[in-house]
Amino acid sequence: MRVAIHTLGTRGDVQPYVALALGLEARGHDVQIAAPVQFEGFVRSNNLSFVPLPGEFLALLDTPEGKAAVAGGKGFGVGLKLLKHVKPMMRQLFDEEWRAVRAFAPGLIVYHPKSIAAPLMAKALEVPYVLASPLPGFTLTSAFPSPLLPFSSLGPLNRMSHVLATHGAALLFRGVLREWQAGIPVLAGKQWSNSPSGTLYAYSPHVLPLPHDWGADVLVSGYWFLDDKQWAMPTSLNHFLQAGDKPIYVGFGSMPGIEPEKLAATAIDALLKTGKRGLLAIGAGAIQISSVPSHIHVIASGCQPSDAIEPFVKF
Repeated sequence: MRVAIHTLGTRGDVQPYVALALGLEARGHDVQIAAPVQFEGFVRSNNLSFVPLPGEFLALLDTPEGKAAVAGGKGFGVGLKLLKHVKPMMRQLFDEEWRAVRAFAPGLIVYHPKSIAAPLMAKALEVPYVLASPLPGFTLTSAFPSPLLPFSSLGPLNRMSHVLATHGAALLFRGVLREWQAGIPVLAGKQWSNSPSGTLYAYSPHVLPLPHDWGADVLVSGYWFLDDKQWAMPTSLNHFLQAGDKPIYVGFGSMPGIEPEKLAATAIDALLKTGKRGLLAIGAGAIQISSVPSHIHVIASGCQPSDAIEPFVKF
């Protein structure tokens, strides 16, 4: 089968889908990934077919206004603060995604929740579409609230909170979507729907148990790790792992550095209070440490956690 994967965002929104694509290809499928142009070298280095999407969204996060929005917002709050910059970019994004998927002619579209036009494209091509996400929050459940909201529980409103995640983006960009559709005959009149053929979640059910009210069309598959056969463990990391109990991995991926020393201090203090050792990944600069205590080991973004590490916690 020909499978088109559309994903948008930072490294954490791309790397799991590269792992998924490699798994699909290993099973005989023909896969094409459409992702921000900044990740072209990374995707192609894994010998995958790649179509570049506009990179202005990622560039926006590195601007002072983008960093300020990340620092002062949670969940949807970040997007709302940048909305005036994002809306003008959407039309070009939709055009590039449509061009990519139409040329590839897939039998299935797998899409990140940020690829809000993917369901419309699937309907126009008359192919099934599967929502795939590294975290839950795009399927209604009463078990927990949407992770895009800063609450551990909303009680009876848990299920309702997921409506925000499942329909929020499409509502925010409804006007842009309609204008874009109107210019493409095969898309004109198609109704956007958050009813995919299936949903994939790339996290472990041991970290978050499967909600009782999810149907058979939802699969929690475990993490999509990207194994690097050429990777060798640094000597310093090996020594740290052998020197004590399994550490907890704490990483912030591609999040820009806002208050990196304060964030590092918070993570270090939390690990100290729980009696745990920790691996802190610097990532894109979210963490900065001037003095490293004995229960902490710092790794660069290119270093892979080993099998000797506890199931990790990524905030």
